[in-house]
Amino acid sequence: NLYAPASPLSPRKRSPFRVCRVFPPPKPSYHPVYLANAASLTGCVLPRLIPMDLLSDIWNLWLYVDEPIGTVLGLVVVWFLIRQNVWAWPLGVAYVIVSITVLWEARLYANLLLHVVGFLPLNLYGWYYWLFGAKDREELPVTRASWSVLAVLAVLCGSAAVVLGYYFATQTDAAYPFWDNGVFAMSLAAMWLTARKKIENWMVWFVVNIISVALYSLQGLGGYAILYAIYIGMAVWGYLTWRRSMPETVTD
Repeated sequence: NLYAPASPLSPRKRSPFRVCRVFPPPKPSYHPVYLANAASLTGCVLPRLIPMDLLSDIWNLWLYVDEPIGTVLGLVVVWFLIRQNVWAWPLGVAYVIVSITVLWEARLYANLLLHVVGFLPLNLYGWYYWLFGAKDREELPVTRASWSVLAVLAVLCGSAAVVLGYYFATQTDAAYPFWDNGVFAMSLAAMWLTARKKIENWMVWFVVNIISVALYSLQGLGGYAILYAIYIGMAVWGYLTWRRSMPETVTD
């Protein structure tokens, strides 16, 4: 048997991998017994192929560089948004993925939830809508949101901040749960407005960025605090740039 352990008296050198016995499959390769044995063999060999110390070093290195990488990606994304460049959206997806470990380590769970279930799908939606949302495949114009839409968003944001904030305050060890969930709700609203190319998104982002600077500073995330401080100025720049490109149209 190829996988049978050698005799203790055998003059052959043992393999550097831990030896596992795998019985031949009684049926073709898709049989569950074969799959189970294959998984067992993989579990024996893989730790030797990829040492756990190496995986640990890679993970620790990632925890060291994830924040600066996220900071750079975040700046590039907002710069592309201001320029109304569709590349903002795929880079936004990358920013979300990088930010997962940053926010988890900081215990900003609502902000993490915002990125995973909010920013990720909205980045994909914005990517699609900017490419295909305009009539006759023309470039999507900047427009204003109606007062009724803004009122609905304001009520939803306030309600979410209170309800989710209470839940996170009583059921988790979340830091600053009410403020964190306020940022969560307002960011979703701002992201949706951005995806629809509504100029009011920059006003909402302005408020979100101010609160985020305080949150990240209090949690010791200096890189993200600086990033969102820069975002404050970029929100003003974005509003003025989009305003100059707006056609004289009614709200929709």
